[in-house]
Order: sequence, then structure tokens, then C-alpha cells
Amino acid sequence: MGGMIGTMRRDRMLRAGGRRTYSDQWPVAKDVFPINLAYDYSMGIGIWNGNLIVGSRSSSYRKIRLYDGLTSSVISTTDPTRTYDDMTVLGDVLYCVSSSSTWAYNLPDFSTAAGFGRPTPYIKLICNDGENLWLYDQAGGGSQNLFKITPSGTILETKSIGYLGLSAIAHDGENLITTVGGVTRIHDGEDIDTVVHQWSRFHSMGSPVSAAIDFASGDLLHQVGSRDNYHIVQYDGVAKV
Repeated sequence: MGGMIGTMRRDRMLRAGGRRTYSDQWPVAKDVFPINLAYDYSMGIGIWNGNLIVGSRSSSYRKIRLYDGLTSSVISTTDPTRTYDDMTVLGDVLYCVSSSSTWAYNLPDFSTAAGFGRPTPYIKLICNDGENLWLYDQAGGGSQNLFKITPSGTILETKSIGYLGLSAIAHDGENLITTVGGVTRIHDGEDIDTVVHQWSRFHSMGSPVSAAIDFASGDLLHQVGSRDNYHIVQYDGVAKV
């Protein structure tokens, strides 16, 4: 399909004197831009050394692309045989969750890395805190859980979170960041019951379906929208508030 981003990042940043403000509430969304997926539906996003990773699927095909920064230039791709629900980057490894396992790829060439089996059959979201992985279990009918897991698959902690119904999750190295519908909450550390800041989406493009933290800049990226209308919302300096 067409180029992922309508204009290069440098062109966007030159508009309006270097930064545009889309919201009068903190955090400021410093950029919003469309992405044209290879296929119709999202399999999540990630960030590796400032480079955006986007997964997509159709009923028969799947593709993951590693882009040059936030531009439309593709560095490398892979065509996985499995469908993933979400993804995250820890170090130089991309972790993807499916209904059966957590699969892993070395970056930037997407060679196979060591993954691990799922702790429950209902894992839907994944993020990382810079050291360990966090998996969200939507628990078909039961209480939902967050699992803190080492990259080798050892469960360090299990948090029962009731029936929140998360649509996106991130971790900035200190605080969990969760989204339910159109409301995003920064928690006090990893205490899911304590919120230090929250905000509602300011646009009509739909609720976030995946999230990623750029640990170098502190920016939070949300993938929002649905089939044929996905965008990236880039929030300025959210990490480690």
C-alpha cells in the first residue's frame, strides 16, 4: 500500500515553528500522523532506538515493518506465520503476544529469538519496564491479571486488576500507563489502584489499540483508530513523571 506517513517527520516539525499543540491538557500531543498498514488490521506497535515498528494482518497475511525513525522509509520487514495481538521492544528484541505464546525477534533483522509460553490463554497486551515484560490477561469471564515476567518467561508477580478491560498498556520504567476506552491513566508506580494523572482522548479517531514508550525521549506513542484509519498520537515527555 502507499507510504506509511504522509509527510516526513522533519517536515511536520517545521510546520508551526517546530511543534504543534493538539490539546490544552497535559500531556501535550506534539504530533498526530496517519499510518497506512500493509494489511487491514493492527498487530500493535513498538519503538526500537527511536524507530517505529508496526504490525498488521489480514485474514490470510501478516507483516511487521521496522521504519527509519517516524518516516515512511522501511529498514526491514518480516512476514510472520502467526497472528499477534500486541508487541513491545525490550533491548534489541521484539516480543509479540499471540493466543498461544510470546514470540520474539532480534532487531533489526527479525531473526528468531527465544520466546516463551503464555501464562494463560487470554493474553492480549504486552509492554515492558526496561527490564521485564508485563502481560495483560483479559481472562475470559474471570478476574483480569497483569503478569510481570522475565524475558525468559519466569513469572515474577501477578496482579489481579478486576474487570478494567484495558485497550492499551505501557510502562515508563517507573509507572504503569493504562488505557481503558478513551481514558489513559498514569499510575503511582505499579499500583493499579492509584492514579497520579489521567486524560481523555481529544480526537475522534478512536481509542488506543496499542502503546509504546520511546525511552530515549520519554514520549508515549498511541496507535489509535480502526481498519483503514489508523493514526499515531505522540505525547510529549510522558515517561517517568
